[in-house]
Amino acid sequence: PVIATGRAGHFSATPGVAGRIFYSDGNVGIGPVQNPPTSLYVSSNNTASVSVATYSDTHSPKITIDNARGNSDSPQDAAVDDISSLVFRNYQGGVWVNSGVIRSQLKNIDGKSNLDFYVNGGSGEEKVLSLNNSGDIGIGTDSPSEMLHIRSTSKAALLIEADTGNTQGGEDN
Repeated sequence: PVIATGRAGHFSATPGVAGRIFYSDGNVGIGPVQNPPTSLYVSSNNTASVSVATYSDTHSPKITIDNARGNSDSPQDAAVDDISSLVFRNYQGGVWVNSGVIRSQLKNIDGKSNLDFYVNGGSGEEKVLSLNNSGDIGIGTDSPSEMLHIRSTSKAALLIEADTGNTQGGEDN
C-alpha cells in the first residue's frame, strides 16, 4: 500500500498514531488499517466516527448513498428492484453480524421506492417495518395497504399509552 505522510492533512505513517491514511488497490483506509476492504474504510482502536457538519444558514449536512448501473464516468439508470442499504454490524463469534439494516428498493422506473427496516432477531435479518412509496407504514407486512397496516401471525394488538393511563385496542389479554 501507499502510505500518505505530511503535516498539512495530519497524515502519519507511525503505527498507533491517529490520522493515518492508506491507499491500496483503489481503496482508502483511515486509521489502523493497511489494506482497506472497501472504497472508503474508517477504523479506530478507540471510537471511530464520521461527522458531516455544515455551518450555514442555507444548507443542511447530508450523507448520500447513490445507486446506479454503469460506472462513475458513465452512470446508467438503476434497475427496478435495485437496493441501497445502510447496514449496522456487530462482531460476534468471530464474524461480522448485521444487527440492523435500512434498505431502499426501487419499485418502478418512475423512481418510486420503498424503505424497509430490518433487525437481527437471533436467526438472521427480519423485516420489522416497511414504508411504501405512498407513505403507508407496514408492521409485520411487506406491502401495507393502509396508512398504518399491522399484521401478526399471532394476536395483533395495538397499545397506546399515556402518562395517566392506558388504552389498548384489540382483545383484552
